Amino acid sequence: VKAYAYSLTFQQSREKPVKVPSDVQEFLDKYSRDLVSGNVERIMANFSDRFLNQRRKRAFYETWFQNSPDSPIQRGLISSEATVTVFEAQGDKAYVDGFFASKARDNPDKALKEPMGFRQIIKENGQWKWYGEQR
Repeated sequence: VKAYAYSLTFQQSREKPVKVPSDVQEFLDKYSRDLVSGNVERIMANFSDRFLNQRRKRAFYETWFQNSPDSPIQRGLISSEATVTVFEAQGDKAYVDGFFASKARDNPDKALKEPMGFRQIIKENGQWKWYGEQR
């Protein structure tokens, strides 16, 4: 995942923030706060039970958050802020793209720009959740 993140380049035309509905912004803000909390249960509450990303289910990412040295928890994330550059709503689903500007404990003065890797959200029981890259 780390190699994938660093292999991406941001197109200037795709870096301008776009306005999203307030409930979507609230979801992204909550997810950012949950990442910084380091609490896997809180982080995973942002994922749909039907989540699927690159043929990996929710359980894979739960393990990744807990154990990978590249996860926000292991890196000691101290801040994270979402910027949405593409938003396309389609009923109870939406395509969302952009990046997170994050800072980690080991380098608090440098914000890293990391792509949103899951791309699609779904509204379940009135709440947005990560749905992954699926159709």
